[in-house]
Amino acid sequence: MDPKDYTGKEWTDLLRGFSTRQIRNTLKRSYRKVGKEAQRIAVGKLRTSGLSIKGASDYDKGPRLHIYSKGGGFLITVKARSASRKTGKGEKSMHVTRTGNKKPVWMWAEEGTKSRKTKTKTRIAVRARKGHSTGSMPAYGFLKAAEPEMFRAVENSLTKELETATVKVAKKAGFV
Repeated sequence: MDPKDYTGKEWTDLLRGFSTRQIRNTLKRSYRKVGKEAQRIAVGKLRTSGLSIKGASDYDKGPRLHIYSKGGGFLITVKARSASRKTGKGEKSMHVTRTGNKKPVWMWAEEGTKSRKTKTKTRIAVRARKGHSTGSMPAYGFLKAAEPEMFRAVENSLTKELETATVKVAKKAGFV
């Protein structure tokens, strides 16, 4: 019987024949496919958010897809991969910290930043030291705006992608 024609009980029997690793890979494959579609929607919202970036390729580096290793889902985020990320030169969408670490500008653009000063006013002996304002960045909220559209895209295509990935693994494993 062709896996595409399986219904209820046949699907259950087919999945029982899979190993844990095959099931996890099936889920991750379908999440990756659907997640890429959600990521494209987020990039589109970022392009229309009003945030001015010089290079068009920098927009594509903004929202990133993270698939959970145990096959439990995926996440679209604009946060840094790691707090101590060190990368090469030439990335316009990255902010270089004092220690040489780089963080994406998107993580501040999504939520915005509050106005603050570098140092507080202190008095040491005779000298008075004042801080200067670092300014603030408005919240662009492009991921918030993309959420309803991303949810619709995931709901519409996740079942189909799961079926496709399951059939692919079944053929590869020789169940067909």
